[in-house]
Amino acid sequence: MNRVIQDWLAAVEEVQGRTKSELQQDPSHGLTSRKRENTMRKLILVAVLIWSMHAQGSTCHQVGGTISTNFTNSNTTLGSATGDLRGGVGVDVLSVNPNPNGTVTFHNEHHWVTESGDAIWLAPANAVAFPTGISGLFAVSYSDGVAVTGGTGRYAHARGKIYAWGAVDTGKNEVVLRYEGSVCVAEQDGD
Repeated sequence: MNRVIQDWLAAVEEVQGRTKSELQQDPSHGLTSRKRENTMRKLILVAVLIWSMHAQGSTCHQVGGTISTNFTNSNTTLGSATGDLRGGVGVDVLSVNPNPNGTVTFHNEHHWVTESGDAIWLAPANAVAFPTGISGLFAVSYSDGVAVTGGTGRYAHARGKIYAWGAVDTGKNEVVLRYEGSVCVAEQDGD
């Protein structure tokens, strides 16, 4: 990493040095287009190298487990998750849209706090409920997944996607899901 920073500083100094010397010698105050192009290429290359080294500072993990929640009212569930992201979970149903094929799309906002107290931030996502033929019992799937957008503690700057499927029993106000996916977190000492 130090070598990349040194290259970056050298490229910046080269631009500054050329500009100062040319300003003193050339009233037009400009670098030749070839020098300007070469300097810009160096700066872009160094910026890409710094970015790639930063991107390598994260570790992705496969995650999986179960979610069990209960409806506390018609638009909110609260419960727990087991497995790799064990802790407390909840969902706020933002909208419900029946589909022509008999399925129902629930647009949901999620809340997830791991047992260590770290929050996982998730983008709102759609769960599609499929009728089963048993009154009030639905198969449900987050077939497009739920995007992980960050969080706190270990999950600050986290990215990833979690998929889930399972069942909803509206007669008993219960939800049971299996989740799996990949979550990338910034490397920490000990990772």
